[in-house]
Amino acid sequence: MKDILEKNYPKTEQNQQSFGLKQIAETVNSCGTCRCNKNAQQNEPLLPHDIPDQPWMKLATELFQLQGKDYLLVCDYHSKYFEVCKLDTTTSSHVITQLKIICVRHGVPVTLISGNWPQFSSCHFRVFTTQWNIQLVTTSPNFPRANGFIERNIQTVKKLLKKAKESGEDTNLATLNYRTTPKSNSKSPAELFMGRKLRILLPTMSTKSKTNCNRKVKQRHDQNAHKLPEMNPVTLLGTGVIVHGNQNK
Repeated sequence: MKDILEKNYPKTEQNQQSFGLKQIAETVNSCGTCRCNKNAQQNEPLLPHDIPDQPWMKLATELFQLQGKDYLLVCDYHSKYFEVCKLDTTTSSHVITQLKIICVRHGVPVTLISGNWPQFSSCHFRVFTTQWNIQLVTTSPNFPRANGFIERNIQTVKKLLKKAKESGEDTNLATLNYRTTPKSNSKSPAELFMGRKLRILLPTMSTKSKTNCNRKVKQRHDQNAHKLPEMNPVTLLGTGVIVHGNQNK
């Protein structure tokens, strides 16, 4: 940079006084070497994704590898419920087939956010999203933080599958247990997504909602009821018993 300034502006007292900061900035900006070696731009303010009010309206999807095998991950923004499937191939048509199976199981989302993998940016994939009325949003290339939600879930799923395989546990049961684990809002991803608690093999405590429901049923029933006196088998021995039937109905 010093050589460029001395070449274009001889080192004289007049030039040293008249050469201001604006000219220095312009010279630096026009220098190709300076632009290539300048510091990275400062981060812009965070623009978080809008969280929908209902489950399975907005999804994020991504491909990842684990122990030499390819996987497809789909995660719901509302409930954090995820679907993961192992891929035989990573072609766009095979990825579309797996996404169709997931959509048939849970419904068609409104928005699908994906990375810029060739499988998601291909013409074949865009035809699929158009036919299924899905708004496709692709993130910036080489910038995984733009889809940080799915990146965090990839790390979680990788640890989950790796621990299950190393311990000899069924990966399907491990996935089920994770889906039914309550989060910070006291509800699990499966409960937020399906509106009910899933039965699992782990022991669970009886829910308070079930107890309250039984109490309300008893209160409604006891409004038009009263407790009858207890019968003494000794005093009632040999007496007749009248049984009300349905003859008059």
